[in-house]
Amino acid sequence: MAIAGMLAIAAHSLVAPTRAPAVRTISYKESTYSVAVVPAARQGSPPIVLLPPIGVGIDRTFCGRFLEAWAATDSADSAMHAIDPIGVGDSGPKPKMRRRLQGGWAQPPRTPLEWAEQVVAYVLEEVGEPCIVIGQSNLCTVALEAARIGGEAVRGVVLIGPPAVEALSLDKSPDAIQKVWRIVGSPVGAALFRFARRKPFLESFSKKNLFAEPSQVDATYLETCAAGAADADSRHAVFSFVAGTWRRDYTPLLSSLALPTLIVSGRDVGAGAADGAGVGKPEAEEVDKTSFGGLVAWFKTRGKGDRESGRFAQVGRDLGLDPERKLRDFVEAMPAAQAAGAVETSLLPGWNVLVYESPAELATCVAEFVQRRFSSV
Repeated sequence: MAIAGMLAIAAHSLVAPTRAPAVRTISYKESTYSVAVVPAARQGSPPIVLLPPIGVGIDRTFCGRFLEAWAATDSADSAMHAIDPIGVGDSGPKPKMRRRLQGGWAQPPRTPLEWAEQVVAYVLEEVGEPCIVIGQSNLCTVALEAARIGGEAVRGVVLIGPPAVEALSLDKSPDAIQKVWRIVGSPVGAALFRFARRKPFLESFSKKNLFAEPSQVDATYLETCAAGAADADSRHAVFSFVAGTWRRDYTPLLSSLALPTLIVSGRDVGAGAADGAGVGKPEAEEVDKTSFGGLVAWFKTRGKGDRESGRFAQVGRDLGLDPERKLRDFVEAMPAAQAAGAVETSLLPGWNVLVYESPAELATCVAEFVQRRFSSV
């Protein structure tokens, strides 16, 4: 029996493909971008396209721990494709933040719809079969746009740490977007980005605004973010988010969405956000308080040691400070999915960056959702 068992294990090792992520370069329009692919463990399970959040120095490499957890999770059968949106990571050439001589911008701020078109093109031209799309944080709007335009190319949606429904219920005017874009597209904006990519700032800002447990802001995390922000042109993508191109009313789309949908929220509110004005609080007169003063406040310093960033209350406003309520609001905003029995929610340890805070728990959560919804299809 022992010899037979050893032979069986050896035979399995010969036929079972490795699940270590493999990196590929993809051409798209006049650009290229990278994707890290964890191969499928079982045929027939729908592939998944994973989008990282947008942030200073954050790209697909930020999802490395989650990809490792996915490869090691027994129930995670699907192939996982982590892609760099155009403008981040080693995608190139990156859009430039410069004005045209005849007026206007050489490349205006990028929108969730443009990134969603990239995602759908990847599904159709590279994967070749319908996929589940995962969006994180602000790029949950890209996953929603992909579901809207993708037709049969998108089979399901996972939203990880999405903005609260209230934050997804407003239309920011083009004039207001351009007002912020003029600020961040100026030399002042370039200086702010250079300051933001310093490790002391990244450490302090992340502890205050992104992580539930500050000790998780470790050397590996800081090295990843610093490497991602080394290319100053990545600020075009970051400042597109800051300018608010994602701030449109998504409630009609949520209302009509009937695809299998999983909404995951961190159950722990970061200490830096817990005492700030949040979505739904009386003192939060506006959901979007992005302004010149607010931008500069990111980069305030104090203390005699390492430079620190101030707390960014907009994070609390956007995410909402009551995770259970946020999930209830999403379910209520999705009557078509409710009627179809297609919407699920989950609370996991962490706050705003679950792929880094709780990668194993997240991998299991997503894998079980895929099994429940698609294993018999």
